[in-house]
Amino acid sequence: MGCGAGTMGKLKVVAGNLAADVGDKLGVAEGIPDKNEAHFTSKKGSAKCDQKDWMGKLPDNKKIGEMFIPGTHDTMADNGGTMVQCQCWSVKEQLESGIRFLDIRVKHIDDTFPCYHGPAALGTNLSDAIAACETFIAEHPKEAIFARIKSEGEEGKHTCPFAVGFQKLLKNTAVWNFGEQRFDQLSRLRGKITLINYQFPNEDNLLWEQMLDIQDEFESAVEDKKFAEIKKHSTKAKTDGAISINFCSAVGLDGLCVKSPGGLAYEVNKFCHDKSAELNACVLVMDFPGNEMIKKMIERNN
Repeated sequence: MGCGAGTMGKLKVVAGNLAADVGDKLGVAEGIPDKNEAHFTSKKGSAKCDQKDWMGKLPDNKKIGEMFIPGTHDTMADNGGTMVQCQCWSVKEQLESGIRFLDIRVKHIDDTFPCYHGPAALGTNLSDAIAACETFIAEHPKEAIFARIKSEGEEGKHTCPFAVGFQKLLKNTAVWNFGEQRFDQLSRLRGKITLINYQFPNEDNLLWEQMLDIQDEFESAVEDKKFAEIKKHSTKAKTDGAISINFCSAVGLDGLCVKSPGGLAYEVNKFCHDKSAELNACVLVMDFPGNEMIKKMIERNN
C-alpha cells in the first residue's frame, strides 16, 4: 500500500520530524481510538481477553507444526517511546490473553540480565519474565509456553557465562525444557516452558540444535509486502517435526514515511486478521496484537 494509500495515507510521520507528529499514537494513522480494535491494541489498551486455557482444549496428539500459536515480538518492550515500544501488556497479561510464544531480549551486564530493545533499556529484568512464566505454567499445566531468549550484548565483568547466569534465575527448573529438538505432539510440551534456540549465545551450549523454520524480514516496512512474506512463509511446505516461526513485526522507511513498530503493526495485523483464512499453521509473532486477532488464531486450531 505504501504511505500514500489506504488508512496509512493519513500518517504524518516523516523522516526528521518523528517525535513532534507521532505523540502517543505509536506512529499509526490519525483517529485510532485508545481501545482494543479487532487486530490491534493501542498504547493505552488493556488486556481483557481470557484465553488462559485454550491449549487445554486441544487433543494431546495435536502436532505443534499443525497449530496456530500467537506470539509477541520483543515481549518486554512495553515502554521506551514510539520507535522502541512493541507491546502494551505485561507478560502476565499476554499469557492470560492467549499469547504462547515470547521473544525476550536482554543484555548480560555484570551478572545481571536487564531487558533491552536494541540499545534501549526497558526498566525490567529477565527474572521478571521468568517469574511470570513459571507462575502461569504452574497454574495452567495443560498449556505450553515457547520462549526465545536473545542476547542484546555483553557489558562489564561476569563471574559466569550467559547460560549459567540464566539458569541461576530459574526458581522451578522442572518446568523448563532445554532439550527439545523436534516439535511433535502437544502432550510432550504441556506444563513446560520450551526454550527456542534462536540467537541464544552459542558459546554456552545450553540448547540442542532445533528444527526451526523462521521468517523475520524486519526491515519490510511496506505493509502489503510484509504480509506477502508472512503468507509465503505460512503456506510453504513444512518439514515434519519443525516449528514455523513467522514474524509480523518490522520497522523502517516506506518512501518518505517512517513507520514505527506500532504504525506497521496496525496495518499488518489487519491483513492477518482480515485474511486469516489465507494463512496456514505457524507461530505468528506480532507487535501490539489485539484480542480478536489472538482469538481468531486460537479458533483456527479447532
